[in-house]
Amino acid sequence: MGSTSHTQLASSHVALQQHVEKLPDHDEISGLKLSIEKLRGDIREIRPKLEGLDRISNLLLENELKEKNG
Repeated sequence: MGSTSHTQLASSHVALQQHVEKLPDHDEISGLKLSIEKLRGDIREIRPKLEGLDRISNLLLENELKEKNG
């Protein structure tokens, strides 16, 4: 292996090592997983309320249109 190949390999290794060091560690990944699960639960909890608001909004719109046309 020539000097240039060795230098390129060493440079690639350093770049790869720096990239890997920036990746989240096990604890950060676990924290992210917990946060995602909590958000899923929050969304499940909010969904029925949003559906109820959508129904009310549609009824109000229907009533307003009936009053204008009636």
